[in-house]
Amino acid sequence: MRAIIVASSPYQLFDKLYTPLEGDLIVGVDGGCKAITKYNIDIAFGDFDSLNTLVKANKIYRYSPQKDETDLELAVEALKEEVDEFLIFNATGGRLDHFLANLKLLERYPDLNIAIIDEHNQITCINEGVYNIKKGKYKYFSLIPCIDSNVSITNALYEITKKDVSVTDTYTVSNQVKNDEAQITVHQGRLYLIESIDA
Repeated sequence: MRAIIVASSPYQLFDKLYTPLEGDLIVGVDGGCKAITKYNIDIAFGDFDSLNTLVKANKIYRYSPQKDETDLELAVEALKEEVDEFLIFNATGGRLDHFLANLKLLERYPDLNIAIIDEHNQITCINEGVYNIKKGKYKYFSLIPCIDSNVSITNALYEITKKDVSVTDTYTVSNQVKNDEAQITVHQGRLYLIESIDA
């Protein structure tokens, strides 16, 4: 089951980007509930301090504004045992502190299948392992190390073999798939994988 989580960025692109699948769990996070009022919201999470209207959902988890976790983190933590995939929308743009906190959420849960999606990008976090990147919607892919890492990239415009990349390196940005599919092998470390359209 997929959890479709809608956060509260001022750039409300959910309707444009979301392709429904039967069985999707629709989750509103605080102000994100405003963007999905036409949907049957299964679960809403948040302190709802940014809403002026009553939240309507099948289940509501309400928290105090004075808390240690973000509303988005509370949603992922509550659902992590129930769903196979998280797609998070309306979580980029707006306040940079919120966006960086959302990225850190990917880093905190690297073993969960989580993606942040906006109009131009899909962002995931990858651990040690092998990952295939197919040519398609996204023209570019970039690797941004969360920690010092060792990586190989094959069947791409720029290939590397067991290359050490530090958190300050930028040379794994703006790569492209060659032929139909590129392969990333993370020998050690953890990185953000950002796939981007030509924009």
